[in-house]
Amino acid sequence: EKRILDLQTERSRDAEKSVLINQYFGVGLRHYSGNEYILARAQWLAVLEIDPENQDAKDYLARTEEKLGEQMANHAAAAKNYEQNGSFASAIGEWNLVRTIDPGNGEAIESIRRINARMEELDRNYRAADRRLKTIDSFEEALKAYSEGRYADAAALLRRILEQQPDYAEARDLLNRAQRKLTPMSDAEKEQIRQMYIQGMKHFTQRNYSEAIEI
Repeated sequence: EKRILDLQTERSRDAEKSVLINQYFGVGLRHYSGNEYILARAQWLAVLEIDPENQDAKDYLARTEEKLGEQMANHAAAAKNYEQNGSFASAIGEWNLVRTIDPGNGEAIESIRRINARMEELDRNYRAADRRLKTIDSFEEALKAYSEGRYADAAALLRRILEQQPDYAEARDLLNRAQRKLTPMSDAEKEQIRQMYIQGMKHFTQRNYSEAIEI
């Protein structure tokens, strides 16, 4: 009686496996025919988990892996072409498709890392260039304000520029000039300037032009 029951249980298990295998095969064949090779591969692996010696599943798995290899090669070629043309987002998209097929693909992982680094560098360069352009625009605005006698406006703009770019020599020089305009001269300074002017004219009349220019 026990042997009969064990035999029946084994036959039931075999019948269940057979039904599952047929179901997996049906789904796998539909995916394979529709060129959905990743989904098809999952079905063949499911069959082999139930029946590791199933030759049909092995054969279809080999064909599917071959198709997936072709797809990976096409996506990799497209990714390299996109990267060469500067289309970095599209390149990453293609490499991600490679990783969908083969999550551990070393070339895809390294390429995505490299492209992301290049995109970050380009973004930094773009932001730096944008800041430089804004600084130039601000300096031109400050220069206009100075030439129109709006020295306080010019000084305010120049201080903001120097906060962002402390080594901007032209901005610092113009700020000093604007601050000089905003600060009334003392009588001593006025006399000093008058004496320097007389000295400069003396050099000029003696044709000592370099000394005159310096004064």
